[in-house]
Amino acid sequence: MPVQTLNMPAPGLMSALPAPVGRALKAAGRKVLYTDGQTIHMRGDLKPGLSIVEKGGARIGGLSAGGEYKMVALLTPGHSFGELTLFANLPRTHDAEAVGDTIILQISRGGFDQTCRRQPGLERLMLASLAQRYHAALEFIDDLRNLPLTARIARLLLAQTGDATRGAVAITQSALAQTLGVSRMAVSTALRALQTQGFLVRRYGEIELPDIMKFRTWLDARQRSSGPSPLWTP
Repeated sequence: MPVQTLNMPAPGLMSALPAPVGRALKAAGRKVLYTDGQTIHMRGDLKPGLSIVEKGGARIGGLSAGGEYKMVALLTPGHSFGELTLFANLPRTHDAEAVGDTIILQISRGGFDQTCRRQPGLERLMLASLAQRYHAALEFIDDLRNLPLTARIARLLLAQTGDATRGAVAITQSALAQTLGVSRMAVSTALRALQTQGFLVRRYGEIELPDIMKFRTWLDARQRSSGPSPLWTP
């Protein structure tokens, strides 16, 4: 079963590495196969290492205080996780589980350190990739504080379209709700409001965007009127 998810706002690690560096990093790891729903690691695990999704996906999340599962990210091939265990000796902050038949390239600390010695630019490139993800995370936090759900959905959907003028995003309302950390009912209500305004059409397993330029213009106006969060200092 293919993994259905919205693209990450920041590119995956492997797309940021020159081909020779990427090959060297892959050579340092071992491929581990996981079945759908199988645990890759758990929150609090102390074993350091870098994980790269090669096939399938990795759902990153955990249970809230109320016992409800909250997804933080759904990573697809080329994306990585575990960098903070290597650079900062921090434990795992969330659970990770496989989505579909999944292959994860697992690189130990020893293998990573050895690759860095052979590829002196690797650490700098990885830090640049982390900085992009950090920037995307700050924007997401700012969206949570300032934008209504309709605008947050718009940002996520439009991020999938590139330079297209119209198109469709293959995503279910449930997956969209998990990505945003809200209820499916809240997503359904927000999508209905956007459809009423003519920005999208809900279909089975996808959301059609008939006029992307018009949708972007509306979103830009909402973002300008909201402004940055007064409590956030980068």
